[in-house]
Amino acid sequence: MERFVAECNINRFEKMLRTTADPAEQRLLEELLAEERAKLSRADASGVSEPASLSRAG
Repeated sequence: MERFVAECNINRFEKMLRTTADPAEQRLLEELLAEERAKLSRADASGVSEPASLSRAG
């Protein structure tokens, strides 16, 4: 579940980063992206797989 949430947040923050021109907001989004990417990396490294019902298709 943690992997799914991190992926969703990464997608959301990347989209927001593409649409904002505010430097302060860009910095914040870059920090949030780094945190979520680290969470995703930890989830991948843990080797814990999600139940098939929670994994995303495609």
